Amino acid sequence: MPARNDPCPCGSGKKYKHCHQREDEAAPRAQRLIHGTAGAAGRATGAAVRLPPGAVVPTDSWEVDLLPFAAEITDDPTARPTVLLIGAGEYVLSAEVLAHPPSEAREVAALLARALSDASTRTGLRPTEVRVRLAVLVDELAELLAEPEHAAHGARVIESRAMLRVDDALAGLETRAGLPLAEPGALPSSHPQTWAAWGFPPAETARLFAACDVLYKSAPWDVIDDLDVFTVRPREGGAWHVVVFGDDLDVPGIAIYADAGDLRPSPEGGDDTAGNAHAPAPLRGASLSIVFEERESLPKPMRAEVRLARWPVAGPMAHPYLTAINTPGGGITLRQLRALTVAIEAVPGFLEKHADAITGKVEARFPLRYTEKLNGATVEMSDA
Repeated sequence: MPARNDPCPCGSGKKYKHCHQREDEAAPRAQRLIHGTAGAAGRATGAAVRLPPGAVVPTDSWEVDLLPFAAEITDDPTARPTVLLIGAGEYVLSAEVLAHPPSEAREVAALLARALSDASTRTGLRPTEVRVRLAVLVDELAELLAEPEHAAHGARVIESRAMLRVDDALAGLETRAGLPLAEPGALPSSHPQTWAAWGFPPAETARLFAACDVLYKSAPWDVIDDLDVFTVRPREGGAWHVVVFGDDLDVPGIAIYADAGDLRPSPEGGDDTAGNAHAPAPLRGASLSIVFEERESLPKPMRAEVRLARWPVAGPMAHPYLTAINTPGGGITLRQLRALTVAIEAVPGFLEKHADAITGKVEARFPLRYTEKLNGATVEMSDA
């Protein structure tokens, strides 16, 4: 917790004693953060941040993002908390908590556009440039800001990995809430308290669990190396790049990546690689991962949810736990979920067909190919 005369972590520009100190001291240290529920997409619990008198807000570049927030909403275990933040220079213009944000890029962009309009109207200023973290949001947001009636009309939208004001504001909110801070440079990741918080149809979640049950029992990490990559192309279109891990890790699992470049070793080394020649560069595309956890390590609401739904689990150490990284608002679309499920369904059959080639028992003739009968997905592994 900051000292009385330190700047308030919320980014208001006020001293802590004149801003959030009383509120923080009145809240429990393990703060549950939000009392009551926030509404559905577009309805937020927060409010505009008050700027100090005489504040000069720059208009050359504003940052806007909808970020996963690792907090709990006391009476809503199905919430997936996020924070919508707008930063400009040293100021935070808006900080709103949403309990049930959307996952589709178009809907997330609409939220950002609405918040930018409010901030522009409130300050009487119009940014010339708006920075967003994800490339998938650039065109969607630009289209909305191009509308003549929008208060930030004419602002150009660019992708930017550097979101200094927004990330500092999120760290301040996490500090005030008593939450563990993310590692410096870590991309925002989402892993809510329940499966229901993702908003998936129950039948789709059940299908994913069934696929995870088969995958775990097939133990692919005993066959494939953590550095091996193969590509899965769902019948519906698109391509995802897949890694199976567990060969030299305590917790096994599987991850899919939208951008193949995210799986190439970093050419720069330095802090990103941490001495590992195979360390990837910072992610540009979305990544979804399933790790298999011990039951007791899961959030209590999730344990109860799995038990009541009677989803299949291969064993007490094999509970699937889903994380999304680098997705709009930390959400997962139905299309992305199905891509993950298809990949998990395809791995056991692919490895059954090609295990001897992968392990070197027979000469491999790359690329190795396979078509999964269950879902029609094709799998390919090259020798690169």
